[in-house]
Amino acid sequence: MMTRDDALQFGAVDWQRLIREGVVADQHAAAIKGAEASSLEAVLGDAAAARAYAAALAAVAGGVDDGAARRYCVTKAEDVLVADGTAAAKAGLFAPGGLENFVNAAGKASRAGDAYSTRVAAAVAAALVAADAQADAGPLVQWLATQMADGSSAREAAPALAVALRAPRARSAFTAQGGVALLAARLNDTGGGAQLKYEVAFSLWCLSFEEDAPDDFVRSHAVEALCGAVAAAPREKVVRVAVTALLNAARDDVAATRMVGAGLGATLATMSSRPFADEDVKAVVIELATRVKSVSKELSTLERYAAEVASGKLRWGPVHSEAFWAEHAKSAEKDDFALVRRLVEVLSEPTGDVEALAVASYDLGEIAHRHAGAKSALVKLGAKDAALKLIDHEDEEVQRRALQCVSKILLRGGSVKI
Repeated sequence: MMTRDDALQFGAVDWQRLIREGVVADQHAAAIKGAEASSLEAVLGDAAAARAYAAALAAVAGGVDDGAARRYCVTKAEDVLVADGTAAAKAGLFAPGGLENFVNAAGKASRAGDAYSTRVAAAVAAALVAADAQADAGPLVQWLATQMADGSSAREAAPALAVALRAPRARSAFTAQGGVALLAARLNDTGGGAQLKYEVAFSLWCLSFEEDAPDDFVRSHAVEALCGAVAAAPREKVVRVAVTALLNAARDDVAATRMVGAGLGATLATMSSRPFADEDVKAVVIELATRVKSVSKELSTLERYAAEVASGKLRWGPVHSEAFWAEHAKSAEKDDFALVRRLVEVLSEPTGDVEALAVASYDLGEIAHRHAGAKSALVKLGAKDAALKLIDHEDEEVQRRALQCVSKILLRGGSVKI
């Protein structure tokens, strides 16, 4: 695994070859070699030298295909930004053109399979965006969205995204790229580890302050993804940003209702007695629990069921029973069979949530059993076909419920109609 010390091996770069081939300009090589022979403090103390050095690092990082040179330059650029802890003050050294160069460097490194340079170049570009309110965040955000869409690349992109989204322009651009849905998908990934979960949840927290965030969170199922992250009870820092993001989204009744449907109330009730190193986390947990409980009390039994179906996180309980469906089967017709459509979506989603698959199969079967007039709609909307595909599922409970569902849909007048 490449380390920072490995990347900073100046002698590992064949500078003469790069100059001879015209890949690195003489003045850029001179600025980099001069800084190597001096100290960073001395270079940054000379305004003209500092600007020449930053321009050289950016130009080489974004312009070369040589991996060693790129690693060296992006690492040195990161050192420049974090020197004295004043990234905002140092960002101006890389203008103009620095941001574009580091985005290019991240792209080249990613295509070359260089995870280290990808992560560092992206981090430098993100720092430049966060430090300059007028920076064009579009190219970086577009690249980050592409990386987050590819789960295998998310680990290198997520830290940079968490930094870039501190800038309003970056938040708007990322949301326009469908970023909330991308983050929800990554949060639902079973792999990645706690650090990636934290960075993804942090990015959602950044986006939760946007005016349209609640609608985006509902539409993209980010509410359910965050509820799942909280329920998994990972490290405290993940819980902190996840519950805060949910609290921001809960200002909207629809989003809060989704939280009820996702079972967040029970999770928070248990969590409220958990010791936290940061008392502010517990305060947010209690505030969010109060909000979710208040919304839950206002919902009828059918509304709570609809909220659970909308969340996709179906769990066995009183609303998945013969008694419930004996009373509410005809409600499946409402809003052009909206409940049925969502249940079919749950059956069709590629997920490891076997309980949701079993419960959705049961509910669709009960609708068919207790509302014969809905059977043709169930077939038309794909319930039968979706359940058929689950008959060979690896989980026996899913198999059994799917088979019962298909049987109830096909049963007409005491016999099965194929």
